[in-house]
Amino acid sequence: MEQSSIAYEGAKTTVAAFTSLGFVFPAFKWKTLRQVGMPMDWRNPYKGFAPFAFGGVAPYVWSSLFVNTLLEHRYRLENQDLPLSRFQRAKCAFAASLTGAFFLHGGEALMIPLQTGSGSPRAFFAKHGVSGSVMRLAKYIELTIFRESIFLGGYLMGRGEINEWLTQAGLQGRVGELSTSLISDSIAGGLSGAASTPVDVIKTMLQDQIGSGNIKFKSSMDVARYIWSQNGLRGFGRGVGARIAIGGSFGLGIRVTSIGFDRFVAKMNKDK
Repeated sequence: MEQSSIAYEGAKTTVAAFTSLGFVFPAFKWKTLRQVGMPMDWRNPYKGFAPFAFGGVAPYVWSSLFVNTLLEHRYRLENQDLPLSRFQRAKCAFAASLTGAFFLHGGEALMIPLQTGSGSPRAFFAKHGVSGSVMRLAKYIELTIFRESIFLGGYLMGRGEINEWLTQAGLQGRVGELSTSLISDSIAGGLSGAASTPVDVIKTMLQDQIGSGNIKFKSSMDVARYIWSQNGLRGFGRGVGARIAIGGSFGLGIRVTSIGFDRFVAKMNKDK
């Protein structure tokens, strides 16, 4: 990828990262509170947005999308611009989800207690110090990696597959290419959000106790046994509606922003 193309993709993913968070945040907040058994205050759904956006989520979206774009471009160069195989798309998606997980994990570990009211980032660092806080925030990162492999990896792979399927089904001929791509991205995000819900429920409950300091569970298996004893299989789907909303709004936000950015730049170049 030429340097100008790298700069262009970097700018586009930066805009997409912050714009998509506006779509995602209320659903993320609703999901977090739902999974720890607390009600959502819909009168102020964007309370806490700034620390959410800058505390790891924006870098997560930016880094994962940028890595995926760079790797896909490299494979296209190797294949002389032929379409990527499913295996190549899977490798790009996994690398992107792994990269994004490292940026996201610490930010989520701070944001979950903030949303539930069990702790604040400032109090957390004051209590544990920098080194102690970093060690605690890194706990359970394997669950974030696992979840993002399902969610982000599924979204990045699924959006192309669903778009092809909808096109073959004749949807593109009825509603147009733009609407088909928006629908396919929303569906891919929603399905990936639903599929990753069980892992997210366990991770949320573990990370919430880090901020509060009230350690009730020592491992993911402790949480899984507790959920099963209280609610059975249904407990692992707690917040699935919010996860679908997160995934759908994430996919829609990324696609809308990317299309809008491309059109804006094209118009600027045309007016010169």
